[in-house]
Amino acid sequence: MRANVGDPTASWVQQALPEQLAQALAGRMTAQGGALVVRIDYLTLGPIKDSSARDNISGVAMIGNVQWPVRATTKYQASAIDQTLVERSNRQRVAQLVQALTYWLARDL
Repeated sequence: MRANVGDPTASWVQQALPEQLAQALAGRMTAQGGALVVRIDYLTLGPIKDSSARDNISGVAMIGNVQWPVRATTKYQASAIDQTLVERSNRQRVAQLVQALTYWLARDL
């Protein structure tokens, strides 16, 4: 993902995803009993139109030799303060995407 979106976005995902997965999957074992590996390939913070944007995250989840595509989309509602605190709002958008992706992974496992 770092090659596709760069830093600091890739670092934010790298920091947030393991923690979110650990919380969502605490005490659960996969049906196959293997370790879950999630690779994020793309993350897009969509352009703001009419005060909102669609953000996307996608990649691959793997357990053993089985892998399947994963993705999530969130809607971001912009506020006036976001124009002055761009990095903070972008970090929040990334956090929302990671949380949405984790929700779907936990639900489907």
